[in-house]
Amino acid sequence: MENLNELSDREETAVTTLLEEYKARWQHLLNLDNEVNKWSASYVIALVVGVSWILSSEKFKGIDELFSARNYDNAYFILSLAVVNAAYMLSLAFKGYQIQQICYYLHTVVAASVIRITGITFNTWEVWRRSAIFCSPKRIGKSEWRRSVYYPIVTLMPFAVSVSILWMYINFAGKTLALSDPHNIYFYFVVAINLLAGFIALSTAGFNKKWEILTLNTLNKSNALIEDGKDLQPQLQSSSDSAASLVTASTTIKPDRRKSDTKSLKSTQKKSNSKVTSK
Repeated sequence: MENLNELSDREETAVTTLLEEYKARWQHLLNLDNEVNKWSASYVIALVVGVSWILSSEKFKGIDELFSARNYDNAYFILSLAVVNAAYMLSLAFKGYQIQQICYYLHTVVAASVIRITGITFNTWEVWRRSAIFCSPKRIGKSEWRRSVYYPIVTLMPFAVSVSILWMYINFAGKTLALSDPHNIYFYFVVAINLLAGFIALSTAGFNKKWEILTLNTLNKSNALIEDGKDLQPQLQSSSDSAASLVTASTTIKPDRRKSDTKSLKSTQKKSNSKVTSK
């Protein structure tokens, strides 16, 4: 709290503004997370209801007839399930991209500015969870293996369902129809949409590399890993310097220098006040 007491009015205003920005972005993160949960729940419900309706139908006699019934018009409905999968993957990918973008902004811009001004550790989560506490020495800076397994599975599951639907269409309907048949043209569209969704989902993985570089820079500058029970102040001060260098070219104000500047400013004010009083 000593550093906070030494802040000037301008610095206090800046910190207050940064904290308000932090809270606003954090609320945005919570909203995005709720949207992802709603999309996931809706997708699972729609998938279960669709499969249950098909299997419980008295007219269902086999997958081959499911595609070929009504002069292959049923194929439009089955292929539309793959379109739903693509929309779900796109939603997850874009929401995940927004979440990563906001987290990176909070760490490298907002939190770095707060640490630089106050000298107090702030927003340590991303660096902390990628450190030696949860990661093996070879995975320092990367996500824990549990996250590395969970997120690809969640992303690949709808893609796997789409691949299965498209494969069944080719075997039970597509190969018996002309290449220019409207059913096959719709099939080409569904394939393109799913490939695009898969590419966008994979492209968001680039943020993991950014976090890895940022975390390693933080830990290397502090010359020690963040371990359980150790003081986080040196690591986070180094983190603020590293993050600030990514977003601003301004000179970092160190706490010791700020103390001397504050003392000199106070002494100057006292001298000027004494001169006025004497006059």
